[in-house]
Parts: sequence; structure tokens; C-alpha cells
Amino acid sequence: MFVSKAVESVNTNFNNEQLFLYRFGSAQIPAGHLRRNKDPISLVVAADERDAPGRLVEVARHLAAHRDGDVYILSTQVLDEDLHRMDIQALLSPNIEAAVYVLSGEGADSPLRASTVSYLFQLNLRKVCSINRQNEVSAYKRPSGGKFQILFVAAGSIYPLSLGSHQRMFNSIQGLIEAGCDVTVLYQQQRREREIGAAAALSLIATDVHTFKSQRGKLKGNTARRRAVYNTLAKWLKVSRPSKETFAEKCQQRSSYWLYEELKRLGETGRFDAVWVNYAWMMGKVDAGIHRLFHTVICDTHDVQFYRNEGDRPLLDKIVLNQQYDKKFEVNQLSKADIVLAISDRDAKLLKEALPTKTVVTLVPSFDQHQKPVRPRDVYKPWVFGFIGTKMDANVKAIEFVIRHWWPELHKFSPESRFLIAGTVCEERSVQAASWLHDEIELLGFVDDLSGFYNQIDALLSPILVRGGLNFKNVEAAMAGKHVITNNNGVETMAPVPLRALENAEEVIGYLAEVETSPELDVYLRMEIQRAAANRFSNADDFASVIDVVASKRERSRV
Repeated sequence: MFVSKAVESVNTNFNNEQLFLYRFGSAQIPAGHLRRNKDPISLVVAADERDAPGRLVEVARHLAAHRDGDVYILSTQVLDEDLHRMDIQALLSPNIEAAVYVLSGEGADSPLRASTVSYLFQLNLRKVCSINRQNEVSAYKRPSGGKFQILFVAAGSIYPLSLGSHQRMFNSIQGLIEAGCDVTVLYQQQRREREIGAAAALSLIATDVHTFKSQRGKLKGNTARRRAVYNTLAKWLKVSRPSKETFAEKCQQRSSYWLYEELKRLGETGRFDAVWVNYAWMMGKVDAGIHRLFHTVICDTHDVQFYRNEGDRPLLDKIVLNQQYDKKFEVNQLSKADIVLAISDRDAKLLKEALPTKTVVTLVPSFDQHQKPVRPRDVYKPWVFGFIGTKMDANVKAIEFVIRHWWPELHKFSPESRFLIAGTVCEERSVQAASWLHDEIELLGFVDDLSGFYNQIDALLSPILVRGGLNFKNVEAAMAGKHVITNNNGVETMAPVPLRALENAEEVIGYLAEVETSPELDVYLRMEIQRAAANRFSNADDFASVIDVVASKRERSRV
């Protein structure tokens, strides 16, 4: 017998440091006079709380008299004041619009704690301000003081953390900060509503923030000729689903001219020890001139496109667009970097073979925030299965495969079982069609609390059909102490975590029957997988090795 209830969202990274949330009360100025779609709140935080508890309450009282909406206090200490203690998850709602006020002192301020920053990044931020002892408010600026200056280049704003790529970039910046770096973020401009929240959030992790305008470039050379031939043949052969953008096309079309101009302008200041570029296709604007302006060029691949695209592709794609041409184009872009970052050991092996003269470092994401105690499962209750993901092609293929090939057999084996699917993948029509006749499958859509999702399920059904760098949901489930039901591709990306590869419904049922009949084995397996995942996905040493290379190149350039 089996069951489920699930949910998708953002990463609540509290870095194992406990946070306490208090509601001070409602402001005296009613918020009803403002035309807002969301509920405004004011949240008071402090970087150094040794002498802050009294001042936190004092500032909260001042805001209640001069601002609108409810006023809250976030602290790493238990406050003795007679305040209403709240669940720390209470503010993680899209219906709330938060203005954050950071206490500032007379002299040099300390940066906010990593746990506080991680929490604030989960909120729907409107602005982040500093408030001094005279209750004067100014724009918040993260204090500097790192040994190294890193320019961090991103295709998007990083905020909100609703995508795995955003989570990786956020964790990378946090890792650089902990390794002794000040980070300046350069990212592509967003729509105005998103820009407001992004500017507020990025001020928490970056000492400076710059943007560049987006621009759709033109295809050139062999890349343009191949696409023209493909389009002609696809039209003649009446291909219903044309090929998606290749790596070479993405590199030429999405690397903005304005990105190059900003890289050049910032590089000429001579401030930076390294430039960290996210995605190989953004290396299209890193030429020899840009390289000379920075001591070190780092490229975080996120995943290896030429490996990801090796899967089943239509014959016309293989003949005309040519996978080897695309691979060569990608390798050429990566060869511009001094350090190439891989998201998994498997990707690192591929990159070392393709780039034998380059420094390749495996930089795994950190998932400490998801670790929960492993508890025995009630064997008398049905199992709870889940899947969570965004509406990207890999997730759509995976969930359709589970519904069509695994779920009918699982449901026959246990008619009481249920399967809850969360995330924007629920918006895909093909997923809705595949699940329509199954009453025991529930599409939850986007959810606000990722931790709540993993609290409700017993096992994650998550095979990987489109090979990529790392499947975040599988690691999150392992760290949460849940069973991870995946195939050989999923096992490879998490090696050496001892997952069992399950390729078909019969193997899945055999595994579930085995752990259900032995509660001791059930707990033991989940504890071993969680322990191995915690050991593997710890990246402090990886950041240290990257910074060692940066320091070495800086010293050589000075000499």
C-alpha cells in the first residue's frame, strides 16, 4: 500500500543556524489607502546582535508609527520581549511584499549573516534599507572587505530562487563570500517589476550591482547556413516539431553586445581579480581583449550541452545541424576560460577529456539546508509519492514517462497509493492529459514551501531521461531523508551516493516491497544515502581550490 502529497518552490537555506521570527504588531498607518496587490510588511534585521535586541524592538516601534502594514523582527537570538513568536515560514508567501530594514551603527557595519541572507532571499522583496540610530533610512549597501574582487556574470537576475540555475548561482556567490571574496554582480536587465525585487535581493549578497541590456544577435557563418538548410528541409518534409536552438545559435544570438561593453568598462577599472561567467554560451563575448582585463576567467558550465544533447534526436537534426559541429563550438568557448567548473564528477571527466590543458574543478552545489532527521515510516499507512519540477523539457519527459510506464503498475500493486505532482510542470498540457484519467494523481501546481513538500512524501519518483549536469530534486530528497527512485542516469549524476538504479516498474515495485517488509532496512538505506549525499555535496574545499588559482594568477600578474 502506498500514498502522496507534494509541493515546488524556493530553497530555504538557513545554513544550520536557527532563526526566530516575531510579529511586533500592525503599523498605525493603515495600508488600505494604498493600491497594492500584495500585503506590505516591514521586517527588521541586524548584522551584529550582541547589543541589538533592545534596538530591534525600538526600530520596530518606530516603523510601526511611520510605515504601513505589519512589522516583524527576524533574529538569530531568542528575544525576551513580550512579542508574538511566529513560524519562520510565515512570511514565505507570494502574497506578501517585504521592505527590509537593516540596523546600522556608527562605524563600519558587518555583513548580514549567511543564514539571514538566505532567508531574506526567499521573501517577495520590495526594498532593502539601512536604518541608523537616528532612525534615518538610506539604501542598503553590503559592506566590503574581502581579499579578492570577483565580477560575477549572470544571464538572469538570480532572484527569485525558483529555478535550479538561480539556486546554483546564489550558492556560488555565498561560497565566494565565505572564501573571502567581495562579489560584484553583472546581470541582464529584467522587466521593471522583477527588476525592483532583484535589485533589493542582490544588494544583500553583492557589494555592487550592474546590468546590461538584452539583445538578439544574428546567426553567422556555418551556424547560419546550417539553420537555413534545416528550415528549408523541415518545411519541405513537414516536420511538426522543429529543432530547438543549438548551442552555437544560443551563443551567437543571446550573447548581447551590451554584455561585451559592460565587461570592457568594468574590466578597465582594474578592480577585479577574476570574472566568473555563468554558462558556456555567455563566453561568446569573452575575447582576448576582455581576457587581458581580468587576471582569471572562470566559466561555470552548469551542465555540458554536448553531452546533454547526445540523446535521441531526429535524424534531420543529426544530419544538418551536426552534433560534432555544436560540440566543437562549445569546446572552443570553454577553452577561453582559465578555470572550467563542472557540476558533477561525470561532467568533470567529460570536460577534462575535451579540455586537457585547462583547470577543471568539480563545484557541487550545497544542499545542507534540506537535511532533516531520518524517521521511521509508518508501515501501516500507504506510501506517499511525489514529483516536483519546472516546465522544462527534461521534467516534462520524466513525469510523462512515470505516469505512462511506472504509475499504472504501481497503482495495480497498491490501489491506495497516490501520486502528487508539484511545480510549473503541472501547467504543461501533455502532463495534464497524461494524468487526466488517474484520480489518484493530483496536480498541485506551484507551491510556496519546498520543505513542506518533502515533509509530506515518502519517495520521489524521478528518472532522468534528458542527461544533464545534476538533478537538484534528487539531491534535495536524499538530504530530506526520502527514498529517491531513479534510473541509471540519475544514479550516475549523484555518484558516489549509493542509490539503486531502477529502470522499469517491476524493479521499482521490487525495491519498495523490500524496504516495506523491513523497517530497519528502510531507515538504514535512507540514512546511508543521506550521509553520503551530505559528504559529497559539501563544496567549501572546491571554492578554496578555485580561489587558490585566482590568488596564484594575481601574484604572477603583479610580478
